[in-house]
Amino acid sequence: MAWWMSSINSLLGFQKPKNKIIADGKESIVATKLAIGSQIPNFIGSLSNLRNLRLSSCNIVGQIPSLFGNLTQLQNLDLSHNQLQPENLNWLPVLSSLTDLDLSGNFNGSQIPDFIGSLTNLRNLRLHSCHFIGPIPTSTRKSQLPPCSFFFNGFGPRRSFDGGQIPDFIGSLTNLRNLRLSSCHFIGPIPSSFGNLTQLQNLDLGDNQLQLENLNWLPALSSLTDLDLSENFNGSQIPDFIGSLTNLRYLNLYHYNLVGQIPSSFGNLTQLQNLDLCHNQLQPENLNWLPAPSSLTDLDLSGNNLCTVFDWPEAVLNKLPKLEELRLVNCSLPPPPTPILSTTLYKTNSSTSLALVRLSNNHLTSSIFLWFSNYSTSPFSLDLSNNNLAGFIPDFTGNMSSLVDLDLSYNNLTGFIPDFTGNMSSLAVLDLSNNNLTSFIPNFTGNMSSLAVLDLSNNNLTSFIPNFIGNMSSLEYLDLSDNHIEGANPNVCKVV
Repeated sequence: MAWWMSSINSLLGFQKPKNKIIADGKESIVATKLAIGSQIPNFIGSLSNLRNLRLSSCNIVGQIPSLFGNLTQLQNLDLSHNQLQPENLNWLPVLSSLTDLDLSGNFNGSQIPDFIGSLTNLRNLRLHSCHFIGPIPTSTRKSQLPPCSFFFNGFGPRRSFDGGQIPDFIGSLTNLRNLRLSSCHFIGPIPSSFGNLTQLQNLDLGDNQLQLENLNWLPALSSLTDLDLSENFNGSQIPDFIGSLTNLRYLNLYHYNLVGQIPSSFGNLTQLQNLDLCHNQLQPENLNWLPAPSSLTDLDLSGNNLCTVFDWPEAVLNKLPKLEELRLVNCSLPPPPTPILSTTLYKTNSSTSLALVRLSNNHLTSSIFLWFSNYSTSPFSLDLSNNNLAGFIPDFTGNMSSLVDLDLSYNNLTGFIPDFTGNMSSLAVLDLSNNNLTSFIPNFTGNMSSLAVLDLSNNNLTSFIPNFIGNMSSLEYLDLSDNHIEGANPNVCKVV
């Protein structure tokens, strides 16, 4: 073991094998989880050949040694998520070879050091979760700083730049690839100079109070793959030109209070994989705006008004062959009309990948069971709670061998609890509560060996708690309250 490796082990309280130093010819140091309250030893500053130094999340406190100024060949410095103090950092400008600097999660309540603007070789600068206060240094505004990633976030009890506007100079950082300014309490318009960021791939402006004005610069960002404008622009309509960002993979307009229609130009977003428009006030008349061909794997329209979209099953099945997660919660979703039920729902070869389906809090009727009984894939989670399902529960789970979570609660289901056929060995959660189910509790032990949660409360079940409940070794939660069940088997109560 090299002498400096041994010294780090002793001075920083490493105890092998839990904590390790990874060395590469004295050029790299990576340390994890040091003794709580440790300080960075001065001797690291003598390792003049270091190229990479990573001491993130190491429980380090105090100041950074001024001898770090000797590390003139250092290219990557990561001191993030410690409890370091922003004092005596005058050595930092000497590190002229530095390309990556991460000081995130330190310097609580301090100002951004002015000399960071002199680090002209930086490609990635991360200062998120630092709770900086005061102005952005003028040296940074006027410098030629060309980072590829520029992160300012405000997680925690205080947020960065509270009540300020986005600095216009960011638009001059033309080499930016990633820009994250989420949760910073920014207000006002987005600078039009953002149109200069033509190499930008990821833009996150979520959770601010920005205004939907002068966004004509957005189509210039032709390289953009990820766009998050969530929780901004109260009461606005979706700009039509978002549909021109044809390289988008991820689009988040969550909790935007958007109104009106979804632009037909969204049909151009054929590369889009994740679309989140939930918790808005959109009222699309149909789903013709969905991209075709589509790459969507995750679609969330929850909290919007889809009361006139009667052909939604057809759109999901035929237009979204790669869809894995569908969330249409609280959408006033209507039941599909009979013609669609008799044709489209039985032609289920287009989409075979659906794994998670959330359709709760809508106006669906028991006709929806026809979709799932003939569906060619097996979702692992299905939520049809709080709809208008009525009558007997049909045996619609025959093809659902991978089903883990089934929720049919808060409906008007009646009759017997079915003895579900097929292989239900993966089912862990079954919620049939708040219906009008009657008769006795069927034996779930045969094909539901993994059942951990069983909720049959608020029904009209009768008879006794069956003995087989005591043999359900995986059961963790059982609710039979508000029924007409008489007595209890002591062995059952002991096991449960």
